[in-house]
Parts: sequence; structure tokens; C-alpha cells
Amino acid sequence: MIIMVTQWYPATKANEVAEKYLQATKTPLPSYIKKWHTFSTPEGSCIKAYNLIMVERGKADEAQIHIMKTFAPFFEVEGLSLKSEMLMGVRDSFKAIGRTI
Repeated sequence: MIIMVTQWYPATKANEVAEKYLQATKTPLPSYIKKWHTFSTPEGSCIKAYNLIMVERGKADEAQIHIMKTFAPFFEVEGLSLKSEMLMGVRDSFKAIGRTI
């Protein structure tokens, strides 16, 4: 399973977010989080960041708790907003409609 967390924050807060990111990445990932990739791009006067988090099957609940603990300090950044979504790969999408690849 993949959990995608999208963040938006004012470009003027980039240094503050960078500091929080450096603090957050000091903590080792739990074993049920296999990979965590972060990407960002400018979007108008904001920065939009995507976090793609690969999670071991059956561990979504634990992963979501860890992810939200990780992002909790970011809520101190004025103007930051966050969205968390669970994504399905193509194989699972096909299963959802009763098909196989």
C-alpha cells in the first residue's frame, strides 16, 4: 500500500519547513514503512510537497499513526495545510473491479 501525504505551505515558510523536515528525518522509520520519498514543486506563491510512503500490507493503521506523529510539528507552520490519501496500485485497482492483470 502507498500513502500519499500532500503539503502546501507559503514559499516564505520554506526555511521553517526545512528545519522541521531535518528534525523529522532524524527518527528512523519503523520496519513496516518500506520507503518514504518526498518531492516538491512551486505552485504559485506556495510550495507543494508530495510524500509517497510505501507501507507493508496490513500495517496501514500503524503507519498512519506514525505518519501523523511525524507531521504534527509541521502544523506549527503558519499557512501549512496537509492531505493524506491511501493509493492503490494497478493490480489492486483491477481487483476492486473484479479483474486481474
